[in-house]
Amino acid sequence: MSKTPIQDAIREWALSKVGSPYVMGGTGKRCTPAYRKARAAQYPGSAAAIEKQCQVMSGKKSTCDGCKYDGMDCYDCAQLVRYGCKAAGIDGLNISGANSQWKRGNWEAKGAIADMPEGAVCILYRQDSDGKMGHTGICLGDGTIVHAKGHAYGVVHDLVSAGRWTHYAIPKGMRSEDDGQAEEKSDALPTLRNGSTGEAVVRLQELLVAQGIELLTVDGIFGSKTQAAVKLFQERNGLDPDGVVGPLTWAALKGNAGTQDETDDGAEEAPEESPEEQTAWDALVQEMREVAGQAQALQQRMAALIEAADGMHKAER
Repeated sequence: MSKTPIQDAIREWALSKVGSPYVMGGTGKRCTPAYRKARAAQYPGSAAAIEKQCQVMSGKKSTCDGCKYDGMDCYDCAQLVRYGCKAAGIDGLNISGANSQWKRGNWEAKGAIADMPEGAVCILYRQDSDGKMGHTGICLGDGTIVHAKGHAYGVVHDLVSAGRWTHYAIPKGMRSEDDGQAEEKSDALPTLRNGSTGEAVVRLQELLVAQGIELLTVDGIFGSKTQAAVKLFQERNGLDPDGVVGPLTWAALKGNAGTQDETDDGAEEAPEESPEEQTAWDALVQEMREVAGQAQALQQRMAALIEAADGMHKAER
């Protein structure tokens, strides 16, 4: 899929930040001991990690000379996303914190990563076991992602498949009208699952009550009771009782069984798929996968460089 100028801009910006330092609360400012000290005071829970990655604060050296981060700008994950979008001319993400971005960002579409459009340049999020978005990064649309991974890693370029990404979101302005993708219809109804919230869930619950299913409260929260009500309605109407409200279930609820809405493009909330708490073994396996992803990305880059060098060599002969 061809990329628009805005998508190319955010891709180029993101790749230019690979290797930059991660600092909790970092907003693209120059990484200095003084800036790190201020962030450590602002985020005491991360103070030890902030200090450890600074050779001056950790007492290893008295100056920044020789530090791999000397002269570079620093970010945390949400601020990397925020300033990447800003650099590409996209407004609406001037928000701190991955979870706040996800909830309050100016999104064109968002949902579970399984529903992410193929080749989409977008923002990815990881939902933690508490149901909140704990991490975010910039998906480049080619199966890779740039994200501020953590104090010990900095900003990295990984394979999407190497991480535990659970949701995607496309900022308004990321896609142009002529990029080959259909515009989101204002009356399109999102796919809803356990964990969804908002006005669409209120509408769902009202329709369920109107169908004579009085097993729930109309509160805009898709929990276990709403899921049970959806399954009951689906069973009564010959639908697969999976508890997911997609085009067929919406059509049946509205009395239009047999017709389908357009593909759901703007799910308000994606399914609640909170990963279990990691054991030490899980963490080790995850790190091994991430390292393998980085190695694969490096191999692909090396292959491209070798091909380019061969082409130059042949041209000179």
